[in-house]
Amino acid sequence: MNIPPHAQAAPLSQAAVPDDPTPSGNVADLSFQASATAITRASDTQRAPASAVPRLIAFAIDPAIKQIVEDETPYKEEIIRLFSFSEEAREAYPTRLARGTFDNFVTVTNDIALRFPSFNAGHLQAGGEPLGRDGRRLRIPEHEIAAAAFREDVIHAYDGNPAYVRARHAGYVISPRTMTAWYQVGDKPVQSICDRLPVYPLRDGKWMFSQPWVNSSPNACVEMLLAEGKDRQAVTEQISGLKSRMAARLFNLVETLEKRSGRRVITVHGQHRLSSHDVTALRALLEKHGACIFNQGMYVSMLDDIQETPEGNIILSRRIPSSGSYFDCADHASIWTGCIGEDDGHVPDFCRDVWDAHFLTREAAPASAPAATAP
Repeated sequence: MNIPPHAQAAPLSQAAVPDDPTPSGNVADLSFQASATAITRASDTQRAPASAVPRLIAFAIDPAIKQIVEDETPYKEEIIRLFSFSEEAREAYPTRLARGTFDNFVTVTNDIALRFPSFNAGHLQAGGEPLGRDGRRLRIPEHEIAAAAFREDVIHAYDGNPAYVRARHAGYVISPRTMTAWYQVGDKPVQSICDRLPVYPLRDGKWMFSQPWVNSSPNACVEMLLAEGKDRQAVTEQISGLKSRMAARLFNLVETLEKRSGRRVITVHGQHRLSSHDVTALRALLEKHGACIFNQGMYVSMLDDIQETPEGNIILSRRIPSSGSYFDCADHASIWTGCIGEDDGHVPDFCRDVWDAHFLTREAAPASAPAATAP
């Protein structure tokens, strides 16, 4: 799939501004420079009760921001409304650019802006009042607080390293001028079929379920695999009760897939980067069963295709639920180290050098048996 020439200069996940305030697909390369939104601070003596966790100062929130934060149907329109952050919040989390109800936009390498999922109440509690560059405790509104690990989280490769991306098929576009975002497939903006959560139709019977919360990538991938090949009406039926399923902690991905589909799951295990044997085995299973869930410890995404060029380069077609991106990229170290930058080190918690690929077959699932393992 080719991206139109006018979009190639700015990847779909990169900060971009249209020629007019409405999504038109005509995007230009522009760094996202968010201006601070004025937040009216209450008296310094107006504090939360001593027993409250975390210790937060009471703020008078701008009504427009409050409406976005508490919106029950943030995807009822094609446009996603955003707000920028106060100066204190940008000092606490320098990579954060703007936020919607569930959509954060953050900067990574090369001034690329990526969509990042929201932090639920538990993560906000864990965040507490963050510290500034000089070590002082910053006082910022609760809706601007993120998890304590937010600074480190954004270096994780929740998207492809731009240097290795060969084509982008779909992703978010943001406009700093209008403080809005939208989802775009090719050069066409599309609207979520669910007004409560981001569920977007792609091409060739594929779907993007952008994960709403940081822990919900397995949930989003289960939904994407179950939606594979379905039409709009069938997926509309599937998403009934979606918000509660996304919020639930998913402990057994295979069992959930088999129970909901009634079909058998085949799992392939691997270690370290893909070998020639891995590529051959995965490509055969992809051709037979279609897309799979690619599980690297805490990091779960969709693998749609894998090819090897005459020069020996491995090209992966991937859907990333955290960023909402759908792209082709060459195999590279970032996929396995857990960081976007080649020199950002390694994130061992993500166990990315040990992986499982889960395929949903057409065979009936066993009554009560573990997933089969492909030879």
